[in-house]
Amino acid sequence: MTARDLVTTWFDQDVVPRLVVGDDLVVLECNAAAREAIARHPLLALDRERLVARDAKLNRELQAFVVETEAKPRSFVLKAEDRPGTLVRSQRIESAGRTLFALTLGALTSPDETQESSLAEHFLLTRTEDRILHFLLEGMTSRQIAERQGCAHETARSHVRNIYRKLSVGTRMDLLKLARTFSLGA
Repeated sequence: MTARDLVTTWFDQDVVPRLVVGDDLVVLECNAAAREAIARHPLLALDRERLVARDAKLNRELQAFVVETEAKPRSFVLKAEDRPGTLVRSQRIESAGRTLFALTLGALTSPDETQESSLAEHFLLTRTEDRILHFLLEGMTSRQIAERQGCAHETARSHVRNIYRKLSVGTRMDLLKLARTFSLGA
């Protein structure tokens, strides 16, 4: 068995839902776990081998998220009001002059579950960003964070901007809503 055969076998048998899509979200590869997860998902579907969100607005957001992904993985939370969200992690892959995207789907815990998920892990935050995120969730301002961290105010503000960018939030309220989705603080 070649290395390529082993990788293909691993991909097919992996319990983590994984897909490879083009920039139009046409599915090129999809393991059994992904097909099963999508088939029972309230917000996602496969429509003529294209990954789509059942809601038009969410579909546009998902498409934009995927095509704007660079080489470094990024994450997006696909969420409806009354349901636990789904984390979609995307990474751009260049292959034979073609741009593809590797997607991984993961369930988020509901807010009333006690399991605590890590935003840092899902959104690839640094240790410093993770620590600052928890200060933000405690209600601290960037000036208070700078004092606590022993750094310049502008350095703390830069970390806060990076956290907001990585989590795709624009306000403290959005950050708190996202944290509740992950059963963190707030």
